[in-house]
Amino acid sequence: MKDKKTVGFTLFLFALLCLIGYLLLSFLKEKNEEAFALVFFLCIIGLLILFILIIRPLIEMQKDKKITEELNEYVRKYKKNKNPQDFYNKLLNIENKPKTKYGRNIYHFNLSTALLNLKEFEKAKEELEKVDYKNDKRLKKIIEGQKQVIDQKKEKAEKEKNTKKEPR
Repeated sequence: MKDKKTVGFTLFLFALLCLIGYLLLSFLKEKNEEAFALVFFLCIIGLLILFILIIRPLIEMQKDKKITEELNEYVRKYKKNKNPQDFYNKLLNIENKPKTKYGRNIYHFNLSTALLNLKEFEKAKEELEKVDYKNDKRLKKIIEGQKQVIDQKKEKAEKEKNTKKEPR
C-alpha cells in the first residue's frame, strides 16, 4: 500500500516538474540561451531522479508477486475447506519464498493465523513477533489486534479445558 502511494506521489511530482520545466523553458528560450541550457539540464536531472523513484517501488512490488499469488491461493482454499492443518502445512512448504519485508510480513502473519486456528497460541505469537511493523502504524494496529485475538482465544481454550476437568 505504501509503495502505491509512493508511486502516485512520484508521478504527481513528475507531472508537476514537467509542467514547470516546460513553462520555464518556453519563457527562457526567448530571453537567454545560457539560462535555458541550465534549466534544461536541471529538468533532465530532476526527471532522472523521479524516474528512479518510480522504478524502485515498482520493482519491489514485483519481487513478491509470486508468493502473494501463492498465499492468496492457499487462503482461498483455507476459507473453502476450513482445514487449518492443511493451511499450515502448505505455508511451511511454500514454493516461492518471500524476498522483501512486505512478503515476509504477509508470510508470518498467515503462519500466525494458521497456528492460531490450530490452537498453538504461543507459536502464533512468535510468528507475529517476526512481522516488522515498526514504521507502519496501520500494520502495528493489525498486529496488536491479532495479539489480542490470540490472548482471548487462549484464555477461552484454558477456561474450556478447566471446565472439562472439574467434576460435576
